[in-house]
Amino acid sequence: MRVYRQDCFVLRTTPYSESSLIVDMFTRNYGRINLLAKGARREKSRFRGLIRPFRCLAANWSGKGNVPTLTGLKIESEDYRIPSENLYCRFYLNELLVRLILDRDPHEVLFDAYYLAMEQLKEPSNEFHTLRVFEKVFLQELGYALKLTSESDSKVTIDPFKEYIYDFDQGPIQANSEDTQTISGATLLAIAREEFKTKRVKSESKLLLGAAIDHYLEGRPIHSRKIYNQTIQHR
Repeated sequence: MRVYRQDCFVLRTTPYSESSLIVDMFTRNYGRINLLAKGARREKSRFRGLIRPFRCLAANWSGKGNVPTLTGLKIESEDYRIPSENLYCRFYLNELLVRLILDRDPHEVLFDAYYLAMEQLKEPSNEFHTLRVFEKVFLQELGYALKLTSESDSKVTIDPFKEYIYDFDQGPIQANSEDTQTISGATLLAIAREEFKTKRVKSESKLLLGAAIDHYLEGRPIHSRKIYNQTIQHR
């Protein structure tokens, strides 16, 4: 199989032999795929300076089996120069893709969402909105879309003035007086509209989307999130 000019992003690399790399790519039409970049670690490699994350590339590859050979690579867009405080965001998005996207499973909508996130993260003020929208789309494209506009039985519309608990197997359930960890109906509807304006909506949406991702990771930690929290504590 030969593939030409496939839009892609580098998610991570692994040394292979003395001079080569295995490159984990997220591609528009083929999903995640591992490619062998022969000689990429050599001083005069044609791939030198190109195999970098967070910028859109066009890749050519050929070969059968689980690890085809990378035969060409070209920068498709300018480098994403994001302030250092936003660097963790990019690693976080990459880590989500690596942890939960299966190999050779195309996700064109998610690819476009990732591309858009890289663009939006050029501006630090976009960080919160960008991450929450990507998390929402990410869950949706994996088949784990959150129920946000109706209660668990799908017959009752979410009331912005009521409190709910969120069951990841059923959806929102009206809270009772004994429930302590609740989420407002206003927050659920705000997430559906992708509007994160008030302090409560921001806090609750971050907790809900993060908890949903943790639920489907089944206990596997997100290292970039831990590093960010440690960085914030030491500022």
